[in-house]
Amino acid sequence: MQRAMIALANQGALLAVAHSALTAARKDTTAIQKLREQQAGLEVWAKDPLDGDLHDLHTSGVISLWTSLKAAIEDTAVLVLMRDQTSLPLLAALGVRLPANLSQPLTEPDARVFS
Repeated sequence: MQRAMIALANQGALLAVAHSALTAARKDTTAIQKLREQQAGLEVWAKDPLDGDLHDLHTSGVISLWTSLKAAIEDTAVLVLMRDQTSLPLLAALGVRLPANLSQPLTEPDARVFS
């Protein structure tokens, strides 16, 4: 993402060179001209996060990673509780209070209570 933002923020010079090359070759420059017109706004948009050291992107990335990790750990714990019959006695031995009305084997909703 960082490389894409840097490329977008500095793409103006590349588009200028492409425009010059097309003009010298007497080719249609309509598409390049449209890109150059759009580049001015995109350049400002891309430089803003770069000037802030990509803080917003890093924050979003860390939150996404944490959420994914949390979901993976929770889902793993649920599967262990549902499929390993020895997991409930181990929880009880560790001092976790188990409700008397738990289904055997555990259903997913019951397992999620402990994950």
